[in-house]
Amino acid sequence: MSASVLRGLCGVMLILGCERAPAPDVTDPARAKPAITPASPPIVATPNPSVLQRIAVVGASATVGFGATVPVDSSFGEMNQPITLADVVRATLVRPERSEVTVHGDLFFFSDPMTHGPRLMDEALATDPTLVVAIDFLFWFGYGDNAPGGGRIERDADRLALLELGLAELERVACPLLIGDYPDMAAAVGLMLSAGQVPTPQTRATLNDRVREWATTRPHVRIVPLAAFLDEARAGTAVSIGRHRWPPASPFLQPDHLHPTSAGLLALTQLLVVELRRPPFGLSEEFLDDRSSAVLERLRGAFGP
Repeated sequence: MSASVLRGLCGVMLILGCERAPAPDVTDPARAKPAITPASPPIVATPNPSVLQRIAVVGASATVGFGATVPVDSSFGEMNQPITLADVVRATLVRPERSEVTVHGDLFFFSDPMTHGPRLMDEALATDPTLVVAIDFLFWFGYGDNAPGGGRIERDADRLALLELGLAELERVACPLLIGDYPDMAAAVGLMLSAGQVPTPQTRATLNDRVREWATTRPHVRIVPLAAFLDEARAGTAVSIGRHRWPPASPFLQPDHLHPTSAGLLALTQLLVVELRRPPFGLSEEFLDDRSSAVLERLRGAFGP
């Protein structure tokens, strides 16, 4: 999710392999969202660890971890190591040696989502993934100022048409797919976003309605509730995800109010784990570790000497 880098800083049935298949919104109480997740999602499905064999993480700047680092020990002392969302996903795996995790992201996704989106999806599907993590893939198919037919977005209908192009790319994914919804990123206006790149609250609600409608008819798709997560985080209260409780005012976003910090990437990954705990996946702590401290330690160790 990086909008002004150029301008500012430059079944349910699980298919083991993918193939190229032919806090509430206060502006509209009727569309209020539920809490992020229960503390302990019920696990009633037979665990299916095969879904973790080949994980493709695809998307924009959150996927590539723009600006996110963790301190690691090196021969030169402690240093800040850049990390990607795929790195954190890998650190969440209890048996990472049994999985292949690849990252397919582009910092400049925002500049031309209609070109970068299909290209990155091509790369992801070429790995024959058993799970696709596309948390921020749709972001620039709703935010930004690139109209579907070229030129700049001039009306709300352009954003809805743009979303359909993003959903068409996700339609190609036949294996389990985790996607994010549209959070409120208006706080980034004047920092990393311009006002013209941000959908109105009503349009954002319509975008999210369409994403939910699309996912409802596709049993292999799960929505990671980014909007509810950030609304709760901004409320200034503690945020609970799975078994972990983040203290109030945890720094999930960088000072630009757009890109996730390392804590933000950890939280996003915990949201992924919550969804993978649920049916039809049923992946318990035997397969996925949702303890943020343990994941962070494993992550640091992956880059250590």
